Amino acid sequence: MAPNRTMPQATLNPDSALPALVWPGDKPQLPEFTAWEYMVQPEPPVDVEELLARIWEGKEYESYDHGEYGMYYRLPLYQSKYGRFREELETYGNGFSYRWEINENYPKQRAMDKSPEQAFKQAGAYARAFLVDERYTEYPLPFVAPVDEDGTQINHFYEFNWEHRIDSIPVHREGLYLRVIPEGIPQLRLSWSTFAPLDTEPQYQPLTFDEALFSLNYIRSFIDPHKCSEHSADDFLVSAQVVYSNVFSADPVVYRPVWEFTLSRSSKKSYRFPILVDCLTGKVSSDHDGIVESYLKDRLTL
Repeated sequence: MAPNRTMPQATLNPDSALPALVWPGDKPQLPEFTAWEYMVQPEPPVDVEELLARIWEGKEYESYDHGEYGMYYRLPLYQSKYGRFREELETYGNGFSYRWEINENYPKQRAMDKSPEQAFKQAGAYARAFLVDERYTEYPLPFVAPVDEDGTQINHFYEFNWEHRIDSIPVHREGLYLRVIPEGIPQLRLSWSTFAPLDTEPQYQPLTFDEALFSLNYIRSFIDPHKCSEHSADDFLVSAQVVYSNVFSADPVVYRPVWEFTLSRSSKKSYRFPILVDCLTGKVSSDHDGIVESYLKDRLTL
């Protein structure tokens, strides 16, 4: 690994309308990397034909080709005690989404009749039976009670998530998601790529937490929140960690470490959004702004 170059003498914009984001607790540390980069392999996480044969054994279902986006399968509408009912499964490159919905006479706002702990056990057991594999439920994320935009807790469903990790490092936006309602589990979504390690070395020492947070604050200091609703003076940091992502890679099948900062907003309690900072270049990326250049002008773009 090449040594760090001298960090540029950059300063935050003194006329910034946004205060700098601060981290109140112990600073996250860079993890140990078994390999710096990983390449996605063209292997779906489950055999869809086997899954369909198992969950819809003996049932006739319709199928539609989504072209490069995958396939869509569904059962015909059938009657249940709650109304007319449909099941569907949609596949994509690295996973699928299975869901059912009731089309009529359905009390969609029924309050949950079990605790989050009971629902979590139900969800985990369901996922393991559905997927016939325990690896997908190895790393559960902490349960967060759903709230509406006013911060009022929603009491008619729970949501549970499990991470996909490479060694100890999460893969950005990959994992297992389940929703639980009083009548059962109407949705299971799995995003789970297969990765092969690449024998590569980073050109520079990866950014520390302080350096990555400075890069994020530097970019934010030049944003006018009156012209960009994605950024607000009410923003605060919820979490920070290193994840694997392909956002900054020239080749989208290559994943490498980036800092993931999750922000929320004091005036909108349900608001959560991730912003990524490249571990090498300090570039910043969000769904709203795309990739923004870093103040680290002396580092090469990979």
